[in-house]
Amino acid sequence: GALDQIGFWRVDLESRAVFWSDTVYRIHGRNRATFRPTVETSVAQYHPDDRPRIERVVAAALASGEPFAFAARIVRADGSVREVTCSGVAETSGSGERIGMSGVFQDMTELAASRAEVDARIRANRILREAIENAEDAICVYDAQDVFVTANRQYFKLYPYLRDEDYLAGRTFEEVLRISLTNRVIRDARALDDPDGY
Repeated sequence: GALDQIGFWRVDLESRAVFWSDTVYRIHGRNRATFRPTVETSVAQYHPDDRPRIERVVAAALASGEPFAFAARIVRADGSVREVTCSGVAETSGSGERIGMSGVFQDMTELAASRAEVDARIRANRILREAIENAEDAICVYDAQDVFVTANRQYFKLYPYLRDEDYLAGRTFEEVLRISLTNRVIRDARALDDPDGY
């Protein structure tokens, strides 16, 4: 689930020791036994194009003590790229001195891919609807369960008794066929006896 993709990290600013939770290791594609993160190697995990921005954000957070958050890309040891978000806060001592930073780290790759897939489907559906609408022929589309999906203006000009898409929404091909029969558009008795076979 989504919580499996959230890890925790901490940097001790005095010793410069870096702690990564198991999830942060997993997101980076690293093994705790063979990789010990430092401040420098942690920053080096980011995509080269993202590093300068990340360094500026973290430096500003350390100077101000304000929380920070950013989205960026990391490059794993195998070369694969993951989209991540990182947020954190500066930790201060009783005297107000910055002693550390800690926060959360989340892998957003699957979510980003899902969004891209949804966007691509929306674009494809829009293109398909425009093509259907602009066709000179009457076109009506049903899904795999024979339920009405869409029809163009030419279709409703040819069959005005079917009214509009709202009227046909949720109706099966058989139901639309029966409306046509009721309106005596189709006179073949076989259609009424066996709409599926017709």
